[in-house]
Amino acid sequence: MAFKGCGKLDTLKELYDELDNGMKAFITESISSNGPVSCLFRLLMVVRKGNPLPTCLCQILLEKYQIKVECLDFFFLVNDICMNIMLEDVLFLTGLPIDGKPIIPAFSRDEDAFSIFESNAKTLSLGELKRIACGQGPQNHKIYVVLLFIINCIIVPSGDGHLCHPTYVQFIKELNDVNGYAWGAALLSFLYHGMKKYRKG
Repeated sequence: MAFKGCGKLDTLKELYDELDNGMKAFITESISSNGPVSCLFRLLMVVRKGNPLPTCLCQILLEKYQIKVECLDFFFLVNDICMNIMLEDVLFLTGLPIDGKPIIPAFSRDEDAFSIFESNAKTLSLGELKRIACGQGPQNHKIYVVLLFIINCIIVPSGDGHLCHPTYVQFIKELNDVNGYAWGAALLSFLYHGMKKYRKG
């Protein structure tokens, strides 16, 4: 579970590499001007360099990870010192906001989520989304796709590597609100969940 984000960094880099120059310029401008979706776009600057975390490093870190299930305590144990990743670490390492509106879906299944692409589809694969991002369609559709890729590949990577989950569309529909969500807290929560599941397994 905890390795899923590592594998998806390449997927996100491939999307970025295939975007047209206009979209890349928009992303760069949004970041430099601290635009409405800049907090998520900044994560692209990490993956575009093509330095994904090696799985072996994650394996070594997770071997140091301990869980005391009886008290719901979990931490890295290094030389008898208990350490953990905290919200401040996420803020400094990713730049993602750690306070703001919580990423708690008002509904988990939205039959009309992909209407933002003028589509009646109930689910869309990452391949179908990539065609939207790299096609000749409206720029706002491309923005939505890039945001969904970032969420699905970094914030909440899932075991279903080929489908985009419509659950998180509700948090990007209003582009002006995107920077107001606590994406860093969501990332940390999902990371804890993944590490605990890995160790219990």
